[in-house]
Amino acid sequence: MQIQQSGRCALCGEPFDEREHFLKASVDHDHETDEVRSLLHKRCNLLLGVVDDDPAIFEKAIEYLKKHSR
Repeated sequence: MQIQQSGRCALCGEPFDEREHFLKASVDHDHETDEVRSLLHKRCNLLLGVVDDDPAIFEKAIEYLKKHSR
């Protein structure tokens, strides 16, 4: 998977860095089907888990950030 993804996170596109805890590669999977999806940074994978893979929460978060951006 690392080679297929060119050593980059499938969510943010930034490279993996095994020296940095939250930038290490993490296997992402669908919690309902247990099917592996791709490799993500640990931080990106945690983000998906915190919002329970719910796109609506991400959309609300984007709107919130836009509202409060400088």
